[in-house]
Amino acid sequence: MHETQGSGEFHFDLAYRLEFDDNVCLTDTAVATGKEDFRQVFLADVLFEKPLQNGLSFYAQGNLFRTFHDDLSQFDFSRLKASASLGKSGKTSGWRLPVEINQDRLDGGTFRDSVALIPAYYVQFSKDLFSHFYARIQQDEYQPNPNEIFQRDEDVLGLGVLVAGRLTPKFNLRTYVELNQHDSDRSEWERDELVLFAHSEYTIKDNWTAGLALRYLDVDYENPNPLFTSTPQNESKEIYLNVTHKFRQEWTWRGQISLIDASSNVPLFNYDRNVYSFSVSREF
Repeated sequence: MHETQGSGEFHFDLAYRLEFDDNVCLTDTAVATGKEDFRQVFLADVLFEKPLQNGLSFYAQGNLFRTFHDDLSQFDFSRLKASASLGKSGKTSGWRLPVEINQDRLDGGTFRDSVALIPAYYVQFSKDLFSHFYARIQQDEYQPNPNEIFQRDEDVLGLGVLVAGRLTPKFNLRTYVELNQHDSDRSEWERDELVLFAHSEYTIKDNWTAGLALRYLDVDYENPNPLFTSTPQNESKEIYLNVTHKFRQEWTWRGQISLIDASSNVPLFNYDRNVYSFSVSREF
C-alpha cells in the first residue's frame, strides 16, 4: 500500500515463506538436536513517512514476524516491533533518532521485551555511496516462566557502522560491523558480541536479481555457565544464496539456501545447518 494522507505516505507489505531446516538445533535437553523440520513464516511490515518543517522528517514502522513449526510448536518464534523516529537529511549528511519497542517469543514460550534508543548519523560520500554510524542503548527484560534460566534482565550497549552503495549499474553492496556488550543481572549471561555482515546483489536482467550474503558472529561470555561448567565461546559462519524475481508489479518470489557452520567450546553448540526456503511477497 502506497497511500498519501496529507503529506504522509504509507507503505505496506506482506510475505509468506516456507522453510526446510535439515538440522534443528535446540538447546532444550528434552529435544535432541539433528531433527529435520518444516516451518511456515508469516511477515508483515508497515511504514509511515511524513516530512516536517525545517528539513525534519517523521518515520513510524511496525513489523510482525511469526513462525509455525511442523511438529515443534513449542519452539515457534514471533517478533512484534514498533518504532518511531525523527530525522533530518541534508545534501551530504543527516541524522536519525529512532526509538524501538520489541516483544520476542523465544523457544519454550519465554518472552523478551526490549526498548532501544538507536541514534544514527550518516554521510553521503557520493551519489551512489554512503556510510551510516549508529549506537545502541537497549534494555531487555525476560518474562518469567518455569525455566528460570531465562529469568534475567539485560542492558545492551553497542556501536556499529554501515557502508552501502552501487558499485556498478548492476551491482550493489552493503556491509556493516557491529559490537554489542550485554550486561546481565545474571553474571553467566554477560557477553560481548561481534557481528560482521556483507550483502551483495547483482541484477541479472529486468526483474531478476541474485544475492550473496556472508555473516560472521562471535559471542564471548565473560563468566562460567553453571549448566555447562565452562565459559562459552561461540562462533558462527553463515552464507546465504538467493535468487529473486519480480513477476508482477506488486508480486515477488525468492528462493534461498542458508548454510550455517557453528563452533563452540561447548559441544552442544557445535553443529552445521542448511535451511532451504521459498517466499512470496506482495506490496499493497
